[in-house]
Amino acid sequence: MINRNGEFRMNNYLNAILFGLVGLMGIAVMLGWIFEIPILVQVMIGLAPMQFNNALCFSVIGLAGISYIIRWRWLLLVSGSFGALLSSITLLQYFVKADFGIDFLFMNTHELIPTAHPGSMAPNSAAGHLISFVSLLLLMDNRLLFTRVASWLGATVAALGFVSFAGYLIDMDGGFNWGRYTQMSLHTSFGFILAGSALGVTIIPKRRRIEKSKFLLWPFEIILLAMVFLIDLQIPQGVAVGLLYVMPLLAAWYFKDRRYILLVAVICNLLIVFDIMLATEYVAGKEAVMFNRIMSIVAVWIAAAIFYFLKKLSENQNETELKFKLAVEGTTAGIWDWKDVNQDEEWWSHSFINFLVIQSMRFQLH
Repeated sequence: MINRNGEFRMNNYLNAILFGLVGLMGIAVMLGWIFEIPILVQVMIGLAPMQFNNALCFSVIGLAGISYIIRWRWLLLVSGSFGALLSSITLLQYFVKADFGIDFLFMNTHELIPTAHPGSMAPNSAAGHLISFVSLLLLMDNRLLFTRVASWLGATVAALGFVSFAGYLIDMDGGFNWGRYTQMSLHTSFGFILAGSALGVTIIPKRRRIEKSKFLLWPFEIILLAMVFLIDLQIPQGVAVGLLYVMPLLAAWYFKDRRYILLVAVICNLLIVFDIMLATEYVAGKEAVMFNRIMSIVAVWIAAAIFYFLKKLSENQNETELKFKLAVEGTTAGIWDWKDVNQDEEWWSHSFINFLVIQSMRFQLH
């Protein structure tokens, strides 16, 4: 087993890797603009480019995240505030339909492909950055409310990236394009997935330290459900989406109470029905649509039943092992067991270990 210190170190290493990847991606795109390397800016010809300020925000997210890990609060405050200011001004430009000169402040970039707002990062990109920086700044405070809000915001960032990335995968621009504004680039969506994951890895251990709650995963579960629902809205009605809703069910496995798996299944079914109600386009062959949706509901309940009973078996096994260990520890009997032959794992009772220690000391004395 890994002790608390070992788990803490591993968590910090993972945080550093994720935030480091986010920062390096931002730096790479900025270098692509400076040295005019289209593949770094655009990934593929015909896709939306990541604007310079967008890349700058990603590099600052990486810096702020690593600053939190190494506990340089002043650098986290400076970098987080700068990033939040830059992204919020960009969003404000869209709301008031004005140009504050922020888009070409750091570099007068050229356009690789035409965009609705030259030089400006997409509004969904600016929103994702603003949420990321607010989440990081909230982590500076150890109060429970701030940590809870930070966890919700971190999950939102990851969901925003997943929805956009899914839009590219299924060729539906509703995932990465808000109205007629500039589109979120492909590597921007991937960057938000990394940033949201980094925030999640950072926040969950902190919540464990200050709050022991079985509802710890609910913020991430709700955001995951919303993400899946938004992706479902973009998928044609005639396509079965049962497999898509298995993801929230899989996440529900980590709740302490297995009944929450069934609750998540009910929510998934409601979302599948809501998708039909919210669909505005005409779909030919309504019988096929209803058949696919019914099969999606059936698939959700089959997956929920499997996860529910597997978790029940796992809980029963853990309970049996706990009772056995308590019974053994309550006696003076020394027991040794070859727990897993394939993995060469052994289990020794405390009495058996004490017996070996005593015998070893006696042997050394003689």
